[in-house]
Amino acid sequence: MNSLLGILLRFRREQTAVMGDVEQMFHSFHVNKEHRDYLRFFWFKDDPTKPVIQYRMNVHLFGNVSSPAIATFGLRKIAEDGVSTYGEDVKEFIDKNFYVDDGLTSAPDAQKAISLVNRTRDLLATRNVNFHKIVSNDEEVMTALPNEVRAKDLQSLDFNQDTLPTQRSLGVKWSLEADAFTFEVDLKEKPFSWRGVLAIVNSIYGPLAYTHALTYLSSVPAVDQHEDNVNVSFILGKAKVNPTHAVSIPRLELCAAVLATELAQKITSEIGLNIDNVIYHTDSEIVLGYINNSSKRFHVYVANRVEKIHNISSPHQWRHVSTHENPADIASRSIPAPKLNSTIWLSGPAFLWQRDEQDNHEETEHKYTVSDEDPEVRKQLAVLNTSTKEVEQDDLGAHRFQRFSSWRSLKRSIANLIGKIRQRKSPEKTDKKEKEKSPEELKIEMMAQAETIILRSVQKSVFHKEYEILSAAKSAGADNSKLQKQNPISRMNPFIDEKGLIRVGGRLRQSDLDLCGRHPIILPQDNHISRLIIDHVHRQVQHQGRQLTLSNVRANGYWIMGVHDMVRSILHKCAICRRLRAKPLTQLMADLPSDRTEKTPPFTNVGMDVFGPWTIASRKTRAGTSEAKRLAVIFVCLYTTAVHIEVIDSMDSSSFINALRRFIAIRGNIKKLRCDHAGHQLHRRKERTSGSSQRAGSRPHQEIPYNERLRLDFQPTSRITLRRYMGTTNWYHQTRS
Repeated sequence: MNSLLGILLRFRREQTAVMGDVEQMFHSFHVNKEHRDYLRFFWFKDDPTKPVIQYRMNVHLFGNVSSPAIATFGLRKIAEDGVSTYGEDVKEFIDKNFYVDDGLTSAPDAQKAISLVNRTRDLLATRNVNFHKIVSNDEEVMTALPNEVRAKDLQSLDFNQDTLPTQRSLGVKWSLEADAFTFEVDLKEKPFSWRGVLAIVNSIYGPLAYTHALTYLSSVPAVDQHEDNVNVSFILGKAKVNPTHAVSIPRLELCAAVLATELAQKITSEIGLNIDNVIYHTDSEIVLGYINNSSKRFHVYVANRVEKIHNISSPHQWRHVSTHENPADIASRSIPAPKLNSTIWLSGPAFLWQRDEQDNHEETEHKYTVSDEDPEVRKQLAVLNTSTKEVEQDDLGAHRFQRFSSWRSLKRSIANLIGKIRQRKSPEKTDKKEKEKSPEELKIEMMAQAETIILRSVQKSVFHKEYEILSAAKSAGADNSKLQKQNPISRMNPFIDEKGLIRVGGRLRQSDLDLCGRHPIILPQDNHISRLIIDHVHRQVQHQGRQLTLSNVRANGYWIMGVHDMVRSILHKCAICRRLRAKPLTQLMADLPSDRTEKTPPFTNVGMDVFGPWTIASRKTRAGTSEAKRLAVIFVCLYTTAVHIEVIDSMDSSSFINALRRFIAIRGNIKKLRCDHAGHQLHRRKERTSGSSQRAGSRPHQEIPYNERLRLDFQPTSRITLRRYMGTTNWYHQTRS
């Protein structure tokens, strides 16, 4: 669906304006046969005296949600099929300037308008769609059109003598005589309150905001400089009511600036003209400081709105204008309607009518600055500490590894870096064996190389002196005897392998184990890489505990110094392990009620419930066995847990009363009866508490067993609550057994 605002903007763009309507637009498009069942309705057959029958709509009807979209699609399909015959401008008119069945457009002169209307009518007529009720502000256009396609109130007019009437379309009134939008205000009596004022103001429908006069507002005039002529026109205005909560004036001015950029963007996208430049004016120097700021940080409210302004405009497009030359300021102060035409609201300020005035309004960026005391500026506190530290540059810099939170992501990042470096190599320098490898083999090789680089960087960073001594010893073919005995790794008999990694020596050189099994890689204690490796192994063993994690760290070929304490610390911080190994909560049970512990004869205090139903064979007939449902009422002695069961036919009150009468007749009177809030039992309670007045007037089969000592006690329906209150042995357990 086209934008109503965009259609009206394009309608006021050219000199000659044309407006028309599609006759019975929805009925011009048929419904597919497979979809007509969705449009069924009932109506009398021929006349109201005959029976009501069922009908189906063959065409789309008014009021259906899908009708406007389908009809609009149909019009655009007609335009697409006839573009080669009737012209691209006809297709553009139907595609962009139709709002459902109303078409509004404008042309530079009368001849082009007549041609466009005739070709549009001919195109739509090929599919039996009639474009009629055509009106125009140009008498030549109306004279050239057939009388039957004009609007009804124009068919009998003499265009040379009669006054052209006012036409209504898209919610606005268009005066053909004055070629202007008009407004009629019906001032009904309303209470003098916010609600009453808004009711009167909002009763005036003006999508282009010719009559807006509310709080802060942005208006958009257009300046056209062609040769020596300057033309200023009002295009669009928009107003917003000041929020009820307290908002500072600079913030309201900033909101108006955001509104101005949004309106300019809307106009640029909808008006259909090539706009050379857009200049924004505001009378707030604070807003200009916000827009031109490049050094200070603002709070969220201002920062978000400044970002919106920068996304649409540039700081060099903004100018300062004095308050008395700002048209938008008129709306915030309000003026009487008769004086509106004499203000700059519609004509614009005087400096816009001067040629090259824009050059005189060029502003320097440093002229408008933001004060450090501005409440919207975010205060920044910085504490600087200068220290000197001798840093030995290693392969990559092990301090960079602190940014990674998992061992896998760290290796993958270094492997990707290795892959990028290999891609930069020339084909001549690439090894022939490397070219023959598959992508999976290259990926595995790069991951292994990445692990070696990471471990070597960590060892060079932490064991810097040890690495130099061991490297010198390896070059000279000597042992590591130069390491001091106080060195923590000296007792491990370390050495450097072919890849430059420090490994544990030991006595397993002749073993058939792999290299990592014979000589694990030495890693420092309390190092970030050591923690990543332990955490990675811990996740691999599915959080199975400290011993299994420790053994798998050793099995993977890592000898981490102080590994026991590190594993214990990592498992203690692991949320999954803490949740899996948490102690179960214990609930303190409530005391048993007195009727559970009181020594009484059987069935003095009784708990009752209904369970079932079961399907039984009630009788046999010729057609077969007739089935019926039966339920049972269970009565449990709260002291002895003795059980008494009565069968009932249904869940109504009569069946329950009869079962209760039978129980009392066999077991004797009861003192207390506990049950839940079942519907038939609540009805039983009402009958029980109604007294002998109801009992005297009831029939024999409806009499309720009456006992002055009987007391009903209703329990919560939750079984967990019952178990906590009544104990683990209650009548609910008897229904489960």
